[in-house]
Amino acid sequence: MKRASTSTIELLSFLSIASAALVNKKDVSKWLKLTCLSVGDAPERCEEVASRPSWGARKKVLQALHGFAEVYRRRPISFNFGGMNLNHIFSMWYTVYSLQPRVVVESGVWRGQGTWFIRQAAPSARIICVDPGNKYGLKYRDPNATYLWGKGREGPKLYNFHDIGEVDWNREELIPDAETRSHTLFILDDHQSAIKRMMQLMRPWGFRHFWYEDNWSRGPADCYSFATLCARDPPVEGSLEDASIRKLYDQARVTLFPTAEVVYRDNFNRVKIAITRDEHEANVAFLLGHIDAYFECPAYMMCVPAAPFSRAADKGPPFGRSCPSRRRWTRSSQTTRAQICLARWEACSATS
Repeated sequence: MKRASTSTIELLSFLSIASAALVNKKDVSKWLKLTCLSVGDAPERCEEVASRPSWGARKKVLQALHGFAEVYRRRPISFNFGGMNLNHIFSMWYTVYSLQPRVVVESGVWRGQGTWFIRQAAPSARIICVDPGNKYGLKYRDPNATYLWGKGREGPKLYNFHDIGEVDWNREELIPDAETRSHTLFILDDHQSAIKRMMQLMRPWGFRHFWYEDNWSRGPADCYSFATLCARDPPVEGSLEDASIRKLYDQARVTLFPTAEVVYRDNFNRVKIAITRDEHEANVAFLLGHIDAYFECPAYMMCVPAAPFSRAADKGPPFGRSCPSRRRWTRSSQTTRAQICLARWEACSATS
């Protein structure tokens, strides 16, 4: 399929091997099973029409791991419960570090961990943080960032929240310059439909670069992701035969749909409808017609930190395609566990 000559985008996505705070062995085991279910198919359809960015080469990524380990040791939140942790943070940090965008828009801030890593990766970039707010508040606030946060309070660099799909980006305090918008990176950690975000941000505003965190394909997904769009055969719920696995889905409150339909999810799974294969293929066609580069960052550190004890996955394959084995780490320091994971993956990749 011929790609569009204008308004091309760079989609920077991450295979979602999630971290979670777990409190007992039963929860650990259940989460790891669901994590394995979430590992989707290779993004073959996107890779057929889109190139991998030069900085996505394994050698360059491995070289960056050492610098990242030093940054990670200084993070403001030791374990970011409910937000990004080791794998996802590395993927985001490395993307920002490699692109060096003029502006970074972070949609989904949670407690500020991601903002801090963005600043470490691109010290001179403008950062715009967009979040409806939460009861915990920000643990880290960047003094130079612009915030669209919550409601009712405005001040210097602080404005009321508006969803990024509804924001007037021509506002003077945002990104009024079209050329700057083409050098802006969106960090999408807001559990929204990928195709919806493309249509909201690419066509009307000319944004081209996106990093998408919630890239679930199978398992307890809550949004219609790039991983779903890029898969050769879209994951269709309802085809599971194993009763024990079906029970896990029920426990995760995942609705099973007929196998002839694809599930369209949006807004933290608040929108959940079955669409036909033809409708899904129309979405795929739109994506493939505008994509320029696509990269799913490997899950380099297959660790699942937990409290009060930690259960971690053993070293995984370069692109996390199979279900990892499990190992109990006895060391208490998360920084130490991160270093162990880094060393183990480097040893693995060096011999693979």
